[in-house]
Amino acid sequence: MVKKELIESIAEKFKIIGPLLNEKNRRVWAATEACTIGRGGLMIVAAATGLSRTTIYEGMKTKPGERSEIIFPRIRDQGGGRKSLKTRDPLLVAKLDALVDPTSHGDPESPLRWTIRSTRQLAATLSSQGYPIGRQKVSDLLADLNYSLRTNRKTKEGTSHPCFDFDDILSKPPLPQCPSLLQHLILSISLRG
Repeated sequence: MVKKELIESIAEKFKIIGPLLNEKNRRVWAATEACTIGRGGLMIVAAATGLSRTTIYEGMKTKPGERSEIIFPRIRDQGGGRKSLKTRDPLLVAKLDALVDPTSHGDPESPLRWTIRSTRQLAATLSSQGYPIGRQKVSDLLADLNYSLRTNRKTKEGTSHPCFDFDDILSKPPLPQCPSLLQHLILSISLRG
């Protein structure tokens, strides 16, 4: 019970002070809280703040003399960091869509489409075409393009059972504000059998 109250207390403190701190100050503050608690403090502070244990541990490695000098307006320069792949190469998304399109399944007019090629295969193909990219970024880009990586186990391409003819429902009204919800409901109803 004490641990739960301690987590709630630190979470409340972090909720108040967190937005005012930059990266380095946040690390040092979390490390100070963890050191104050003692044994198990690292896990408690990580659970309360959502910071990783590695981040808190880095704050613990900061020397005490350096802690008094840690009041900077900003750690990194404005605009620093790596530019996104979409910004650096706007054709990347079009290339990925062109790669996936021949192997995509599902109704092309439907917001639900999926591909059977793995993200590793797609990343390797894009890399061989001169677009160095990892599988996770391919997965993120596919999600942006509204692709799913695989179909449901019960779904079969082609004809469906005559009892579940939902084409009539989909063709009459226009798709509402949340088309994926309607598609999800229809799909879940049709897959119950």
